[in-house]
Amino acid sequence: MTNWVVVGPGAVASVVAARLVEQQQPVFCANRSGEPHELRVTGHTQHQSVLPNINEQPHRVADASWFIAVKAWQLQSVLSQFSAPLSHAGAVILSHNGFIHDPLTAPSFPADRCFDWVTTHGSYRQNGTVVHSGLGESWLGLRQPAQQPTEQWPSAPNCHAVLAQAIAPVYWDSNIVQRRWHKLAVNCAINAIASLANKPNGVVLEAEHRSTVAGVCREVAAIMVAELQLAVAPQALAESMCLQALKVAENTAQNTNSMLQDLRNQQPTEIDYLNGFVHKKGQHLQVPTPFNTALYQRIKALENKGFSLP
Repeated sequence: MTNWVVVGPGAVASVVAARLVEQQQPVFCANRSGEPHELRVTGHTQHQSVLPNINEQPHRVADASWFIAVKAWQLQSVLSQFSAPLSHAGAVILSHNGFIHDPLTAPSFPADRCFDWVTTHGSYRQNGTVVHSGLGESWLGLRQPAQQPTEQWPSAPNCHAVLAQAIAPVYWDSNIVQRRWHKLAVNCAINAIASLANKPNGVVLEAEHRSTVAGVCREVAAIMVAELQLAVAPQALAESMCLQALKVAENTAQNTNSMLQDLRNQQPTEIDYLNGFVHKKGQHLQVPTPFNTALYQRIKALENKGFSLP
């Protein structure tokens, strides 16, 4: 049986941790305080327990599977903080919105132990409790698929089977990078628009926002094709992304997305890793991104004036 370590844990990691505990997996937390974590989850997952801190049983760290679901701007700091135990991890699973511009510098774990987690489950924190607000599906894949050894690694790692049992369905994705681009399009199309409207995700479905959603997806598709040098038509890719974004907005119509939560709580958003990433990639690749650029600049303006929503 594998030991699991969840960092934080935030909303996504709390749901995963709760499901793992229910499968009688040994689950520990890792946080700044070094204290145990009271895990309370409601909604589609009903669970309450106390996660011991990994500091209490350091011998459990070796070969543990780490689940790290944090804000994109927090990731480098978290990896640096836990660089020593992570260097001995059996698997490191990362989950965050958007893309990070600069390569991660720490720790130095092998590429074949570092995985990306993409999920459509909805969750948020409310008064010390995590609400599992929407059921979905998840994908796991190597963060650097190009380095995947085709013969030595013919199938998913052991941690995939455990996660698939705990929070099904979880699919093994041999090229999860492309899936992350699709998730980028969905987040870019929903988070900023709903945040600027100061309303739940369902506002994106209104007629006045449809052209913006389509424009955002067209730009993400164009950047994706150029960046990955794909032999596909950007228009077909954009239409698929747009349909996916509208479906997610419909399925999460009552949800307040993480960007709007951050603005309301006067915390930094992930805009630099979402629409801001598309804006900067567009400049680098000489691909126009007027829709994403406008959304990026408007959210940054809100941050710069003290997170004051209209």
